[in-house]
Amino acid sequence: MAILEIPVLPDSVRWVQETNLDGVRYLLHFTWNQRESAWYVSIHDVNDDALASGAKIVANWFLFLRRINPGVMPPGRLYVTDTTGGGVDPGQRDLGERVKLIYVDAEDVAAAQATG
Repeated sequence: MAILEIPVLPDSVRWVQETNLDGVRYLLHFTWNQRESAWYVSIHDVNDDALASGAKIVANWFLFLRRINPGVMPPGRLYVTDTTGGGVDPGQRDLGERVKLIYVDAEDVAAAQATG
């Protein structure tokens, strides 16, 4: 089973980080929206071309499910989890602490789909 916790910088309100998902490098753009009190993430290729933009980070939810594009997007699934089990979306200082960004690799996604 290959589940990866993606480290993030909870003390910054905007940053870009390179992350390896299923052997491919991607750039994740994180932005805190003060007005909405919400985090957003976009995923880009290594040339910084946007693949999917502006997904709100919601606790206990998969990101980019409706934007799956085989061969372009990561083949696994990005998931947001509230480690307290409460299902509360992350505040400005919660991302990477109470709320974690998890990547489930393509092999595990395929196995889960096969078992129904």
